[in-house]
Amino acid sequence: MEMVSVELWRHEVRRCGLVALVTPLAVVASTTLLSALAGGGMHDFLAVWLPAALLPLVAGVCAVGVVSREVMPELQATFPTPYPVTVRRRLRLLIVAVGAGVVVLAVSAATGAGHDPVTGQGASGPVLSSLFSAASSAAFSLLLIGMGAYAAAGRTRNRGGPASALVMTAWLAKLLVLDRIPLPPAAVAVAFAAAGVWSMVRGSTRAGGEAV
Repeated sequence: MEMVSVELWRHEVRRCGLVALVTPLAVVASTTLLSALAGGGMHDFLAVWLPAALLPLVAGVCAVGVVSREVMPELQATFPTPYPVTVRRRLRLLIVAVGAGVVVLAVSAATGAGHDPVTGQGASGPVLSSLFSAASSAAFSLLLIGMGAYAAAGRTRNRGGPASALVMTAWLAKLLVLDRIPLPPAAVAVAFAAAGVWSMVRGSTRAGGEAV
């Protein structure tokens, strides 16, 4: 098992950029704070739907930034650690950051859905629905992280713009098309997560200049 020192993880955090690692949690936390000030339908919109929709987009764009931030990928070939391993390590940091956002989203959604403003009693149905919404957002985030990483990988410079456009297109396609099709939500979430992990592995390999 590979042992990675704390200093190395700190270095990878710097290479990822604090903006990329903080933004997913900041977006969810901001909408959560706004939902605390809102009431009625706006509370549900700000506490559940909006952060669940924005988190995957932010995750995908941040993945593009993490991968394309390396300005001299050819230099990585001279290091003892293969560059694909380095890319996967940095993507794991981003996944942890997105996971923190998912936790905040789940807590916010469950808290808001678990209290009926009319009866003052808890309701298990809305809570489970809100938690599943957070899980679906996490799965879609994995997919867009994988897509962004794969599109931004490679030795050609200036991939950030096209890769971000691809992430945005996929995000809009789900929001405007796929969500309108009656598909099994659990199956879609599993497919998204599996495709995301596969794309991350292939993207990291592509970043190393190896055949994919």
